[in-house]
Amino acid sequence: MIKEIIKIEIGKSITVNVLVKDKALTDEIIKEIEKGVNNAFVFFNDLKKVNFEIELIYSREEFDEYLKEKTESWVIAHSFKEKFTSHKRSEFLQIVCHETCHILLQKINQKFSFWIFEGIALNVANQTKRGEIKKENSEYFINECLFKNPSYGEFISHQGYLISYFLMKYFLDNYDKKVVMDLIKISYETNNPTQKKFCKIINMKNEEVAYMVKKFLENKKA
Repeated sequence: MIKEIIKIEIGKSITVNVLVKDKALTDEIIKEIEKGVNNAFVFFNDLKKVNFEIELIYSREEFDEYLKEKTESWVIAHSFKEKFTSHKRSEFLQIVCHETCHILLQKINQKFSFWIFEGIALNVANQTKRGEIKKENSEYFINECLFKNPSYGEFISHQGYLISYFLMKYFLDNYDKKVVMDLIKISYETNNPTQKKFCKIINMKNEEVAYMVKKFLENKKA
């Protein structure tokens, strides 16, 4: 079935084209998309003239065909129906905000840190995470994620989402937004002095940063 394009304009600088099967059935969804996108832009308010597309996917099979691969239930992107994803329909607005944050983060820096990338999106979308961080995962994060990127699968399997949520919430609560935006701009790639830049931005020595994160994660429960 050919999908219809619905254009959403937010302010003077944001245009989102939404691809849907049936316009009559999507009024509520369109309102949620507009609100979710706007929530992301409230945080990234320095970005101007941003255009992107959201396509509503109506089944896991359609999603797999779109990506040309078999996906796990936690991979949601455009999928929102409860029977096709581990996420509930009530989370759709948060998912839109989260994914919009990813789009905007990549416009700022395509060599992003996994934990900053996910931590920002989770916090801006108000996707509260709860749980206790395992000691071995805390150690893995400090050694393999804080100043560099492992494989994304390894990041996820070592409580990457939970740690990212907690640690970025700490930075958002305790540092100016400019500091957080400067951290976002650090290029996490081979041969880049990531650790040196990170420490300079928050005005701490290398060992002080690692110790601060270690103690924070040790005591973090929700």
